[in-house]
Amino acid sequence: YYDIQDGTIPGPIGQRFKRTLEKYRNKRLELIEFQSNIKEDPSAAEAVECWNKYYEVLMLCGLLKIWEDLRL
Repeated sequence: YYDIQDGTIPGPIGQRFKRTLEKYRNKRLELIEFQSNIKEDPSAAEAVECWNKYYEVLMLCGLLKIWEDLRL
């Protein structure tokens, strides 16, 4: 565990935040591309895949929000 002292963020926490942010950006872009490639009504498999991608993005967003609220 790392403590924040004197307002500085320990390196490993900052690196983890950056990795999570990059993963969020990639998953969000992947979701947008996937949705744009669906024409007309999606099949059941496409709908499930879309929801899976959406929930991945949502969970990463929640994690980033927690870190933002903690000012990390």
